[in-house]
Amino acid sequence: MKWLAEMVETAPAPIDSDTPYRQWETLVSDAIASTLELAGTTRDSLYEMGFHSLYGGGWWSQNE
Repeated sequence: MKWLAEMVETAPAPIDSDTPYRQWETLVSDAIASTLELAGTTRDSLYEMGFHSLYGGGWWSQNE
């Protein structure tokens, strides 16, 4: 196996973007990135809602 590893290391071949595996990789990568972005946005919104519910206008700020 060592000879095969050496052969691959010395002559890497780029993968064509039309192959199904490359397209699947791109699709999954985009889905993961979108999910992480949605999770971050949701987390930030929940923190903001919690902040506003605690400090953003309750009975004590109605006199202003």
